[in-house]
Amino acid sequence: MILRSSVFLIPLLATATAAHADLVISTAATSQVTCTGTTCSATAKNAVLNVSQLESLLASSAVKVVSGKKAGSIDVSAALAWASSNPLTLDAYQSITINKAVNVNGSGALALVTDDGGTGGTLSFGAKGNIAFLGLSNSLTINGASYTLVNRISTLASDIASNPAGNYALAGSYNAKSDGKYSSSPIGTTFTGSFEGLGNTISNLTIKDTANSGGVGLFAEVGAGGVVRDVGVINSNVSGGNVSNKTAVDGIGVGELVGFLLGSVVNCYSTGSSTVGNDTSTPNGGLVADAGGLVGGIDAPGALVDNSYSTATVTGGNSAFAGGLVGAVYNGGTVEFSHASGNVAVGSNSEGGAYSGAVAGGLIGLINNSNNPGPADIVTNDYATGTATAGADSTAGGLVGAAGGPATIKLSYATGAVSIGAGVSTSAYAFGGGLVGFNYTINNIGDTIDQSFATGAVTGAPFAFVGGLVGYTTTSVTNSYSTGTVSATGSGFTGLGGLSGDIDTAGTVGTSYSTGTVQPVGGSYYGGFVGNLAGTLSNNYWDTTTSGLGNAAGNVAGAPGATGDTTSQMQSSLPSGFSSSIWGENSGINGGLPYLLANPPPA
Repeated sequence: MILRSSVFLIPLLATATAAHADLVISTAATSQVTCTGTTCSATAKNAVLNVSQLESLLASSAVKVVSGKKAGSIDVSAALAWASSNPLTLDAYQSITINKAVNVNGSGALALVTDDGGTGGTLSFGAKGNIAFLGLSNSLTINGASYTLVNRISTLASDIASNPAGNYALAGSYNAKSDGKYSSSPIGTTFTGSFEGLGNTISNLTIKDTANSGGVGLFAEVGAGGVVRDVGVINSNVSGGNVSNKTAVDGIGVGELVGFLLGSVVNCYSTGSSTVGNDTSTPNGGLVADAGGLVGGIDAPGALVDNSYSTATVTGGNSAFAGGLVGAVYNGGTVEFSHASGNVAVGSNSEGGAYSGAVAGGLIGLINNSNNPGPADIVTNDYATGTATAGADSTAGGLVGAAGGPATIKLSYATGAVSIGAGVSTSAYAFGGGLVGFNYTINNIGDTIDQSFATGAVTGAPFAFVGGLVGYTTTSVTNSYSTGTVSATGSGFTGLGGLSGDIDTAGTVGTSYSTGTVQPVGGSYYGGFVGNLAGTLSNNYWDTTTSGLGNAAGNVAGAPGATGDTTSQMQSSLPSGFSSSIWGENSGINGGLPYLLANPPPA
């Protein structure tokens, strides 16, 4: 279990911060640590073990460093290296954090133990932290499990082919440039074991798969129970082909790290690009073209992406699903404490239907959970900052392109601009939202959005619904807000709203507000809060000063449940109906406007 100290954990590349009670291995003088025989134990919280002293001890004997309950965790905050055959054990009551390089230059063993008496601990790596072994014959154990060391992709692939459920660790960072261009996933065997990257990276990986089916990534598929953690795939270019009716079951999932995920990805990241081609298969025929910066598609109850991120540029062809971190999440997957900053773009929707194709999301392209009854898809404590762009008859959202079925989007936000092309007609709209483009139900069950916000501008075209938070919703939105400008180009019917372009019959929106400018075009429904209203509103507000509009809804005069306030009124106190246990107001935060206590805006 991962120890959390705030709403958003610092991702893998950020420097991990020492806890209040830690044993720190650093260049400072040893303090509150007693070394007796081969064991160095903390005698109080805020203990220090000098790294040179530790290296001297390792030169002549085995060493066990124990935090105990008093210090709690162990932080390696200075570069550590030894070349003897003597083993080192780091034994933490709770967590071990590696903030600087640890180099095992001899044949010595390394044992890492977390939660030795405590709970909620983990092994983690800071921006400059990693563990590297000069050889591959060393013993590495993590919480008692033995790991096989590998230093090349080819070796890892061969080992997994022989034992898909084994434990493997990356002995050092690997540059895959010399591998050339792979024509399929290097690790094609479904992986159900544990891969520990030890804070190392795999760089310059190039895959161009034109086989038109299956997972495409470093790992083609991580199966149920499989775990990949603590590794970065950097400066890499991964692409898959087109999907057609000849494509095998499931279609294509493209991600730099994992194509299809049924297990877990923890503390991982990617940079570079991820691309999938067109989907020309029969509409709603069960085949997909998914692309994500880190993972192509998640498709299993309990599948997890945790504390991970991507800066990759993600591109999908016509009728593809693309997300900055994950292309699509199906049937009970979870994405938490993660983010994406790369720009995402898809082509036009050649299949027809609001979420049958051409869906772009800053974090996730599509959430589609038909597992009903069953576990909900969960997106929580996530954010996206890249742009989301989609072509004609398409859907795009700053965080999630489209979301439906049992799902929860909570404590999340998006800041990137969103742009969609024109819909086809009044029977085939396009959808764009600052957070979610299209919110829908499956078997009368839809997702919920709670305690989330969007700040990016949203631009649409004729025959589209465009909103600062959601383009279209027929589900529940609570305790959320949007501040981005909402606009459209061209002429033709368009629904434009500060918070939502369309709130359909079953849609409910409560204790939420919008402040963005709404720029109407001819033939459109436009309102300060919602463009087209058929659902239910309660305790909502819009800023009449910044929106430039005195009407809440474009099609309903005096829409009940939505009140227009000036900017100064909204800054003076929390609006009526807003709970002070959920909302706060401070002149130095969010421009003095209401903000979410558990999800404050970034500084």
